[in-house]
Amino acid sequence: DSPGMHTCFYSIVENKLTEDVSLLLQAEMDSYNPKTDNYVELKCSVNFQLKNSNHRRKLLRMWIQTGLVPRTDLLVGFRDPYYNQLDALKPYTRDEIYKKFSTRNLNGNRKYYNFNSTIAVQLSHHVIAKITELVDKNLTDEPLQSFKLTLTRDLQLSLTKLANTPAGLIPEKFLNSRLAAK
Repeated sequence: DSPGMHTCFYSIVENKLTEDVSLLLQAEMDSYNPKTDNYVELKCSVNFQLKNSNHRRKLLRMWIQTGLVPRTDLLVGFRDPYYNQLDALKPYTRDEIYKKFSTRNLNGNRKYYNFNSTIAVQLSHHVIAKITELVDKNLTDEPLQSFKLTLTRDLQLSLTKLANTPAGLIPEKFLNSRLAAK
């Protein structure tokens, strides 16, 4: 690395969404807690203001994101909005985040369905099911296949099969265990 440059660490994690659908996710690792054996997602925010729809939308996104990777903790750094300096760090569980954005005693905003977690989960499961259908329709007998998924502005999903799997995308340990299971 050059001076002043930093290196990102990526992790590949498998999560079973349903009996039939497993997700293999590659994402940048913010941090890892060896005491709990959990990934730690780092976020930055001003103090959460639950009447502010942008804050509630941010909380919903945090909740969905941390639900995709098993065993994820969340650490939020709160900054002073005037000086933009870090004031405090606070750990959150997924349940604590859920309780914040899904508070029912706030005025509903029809545009955002009052940040309904049920709708968010249903939508994410629907999209993943559609992706799974597209992949199933495009699978061949090759042992290793990769696809590019595109979502258009009018919410149309399309899948393009890649000629090659990008080098280093799938860890050898995972690849060997999958091929041995077949």
